[in-house]
Amino acid sequence: MSKLFKNGEAFRKFMLSPLKFRSAMVAKLPMAALSEMKILELDNEQSKVTVPYKFLNKNPFNSTYWAVQGMAAEMASGIVLQMKLHDYEENISTYVLSCNAKFVKTATDVTTFVFKQGKDFDTAIQNTLKTGEGVNVVIETVGLNKAGVIVSEWEFVWGIKVRR
Repeated sequence: MSKLFKNGEAFRKFMLSPLKFRSAMVAKLPMAALSEMKILELDNEQSKVTVPYKFLNKNPFNSTYWAVQGMAAEMASGIVLQMKLHDYEENISTYVLSCNAKFVKTATDVTTFVFKQGKDFDTAIQNTLKTGEGVNVVIETVGLNKAGVIVSEWEFVWGIKVRR
């Protein structure tokens, strides 16, 4: 499989560039571009993704729409997984199998989604490469407001499988 980036570090640098990230979102995920989602931090262990409270992102209750939060919460985990895949020659598929959310507080300013389970993806990738079987990984992403208060908690089940 040919890849656009030679390794995970090249992918990371590209995604941390606001202009390059935005251009990638316009091309591949236009709703993410419209939401003005941004990646603040990205490494092998964790990431932080923000989404603002603004007119296009709000719901009738004057908070950030749940689907916008979900998109940013998924991005926080998915961007780490995608970065890791650029360090492998094998063709590995990834997909979200399920999603569960809990809304704790109204999101009325910038929400930062924090993901810290990068090692769980490493284990899953190694398992699928070794066995050839699909592996499911349960991860959590937490959305925080500017004050650091939890506004939403997200659980995603990612399916990871090497294509042979």
